[in-house]
Amino acid sequence: MGCDIHAYIDYDEYVYDNKKHVSCIAELHLGRDYELFGLMAGVRCPDLALFSPRGLPENFSWHTKYENELMVLEKESDCDEDHTCSREAAERWVKSGVSKWTNDKHNYVTHPDWHSHSYLYVNELKQVLKKCGNHPELKAIIAMMKALNGDDPLRSRLVFWFDN
Repeated sequence: MGCDIHAYIDYDEYVYDNKKHVSCIAELHLGRDYELFGLMAGVRCPDLALFSPRGLPENFSWHTKYENELMVLEKESDCDEDHTCSREAAERWVKSGVSKWTNDKHNYVTHPDWHSHSYLYVNELKQVLKKCGNHPELKAIIAMMKALNGDDPLRSRLVFWFDN
């Protein structure tokens, strides 16, 4: 069974009412590079880990949130599209520990197949790049994030998780 990465570039777009508003500028497809996964979060190659998974950042975009969650519907027959599940399935997943409720109303749950959520900043991605050598996709990600950052090195982050 393979392992895939789900990766998004989120950035702090603006502040309104003393609250940061975060946007997602890119959803990325990095393929199955287990050396890269190991360096980024210890996934598939734990001995290579430069960083341990941190969970999701405090603030992340609505798009990243949407991709990480399933909407809970009352009946299985109502679940005819992606990003939905039945209440029975959601309760079973939460009880077994593979999912968590993401709001007090219990109408959204984390996807049960996603794991090792984390995020990295530009300087951390540069460390990964240094270890993995020539990786054009990672170079492009770093360049995009640097352009978004301006004078603030923490303005953007690569938010990611894995499935298998």
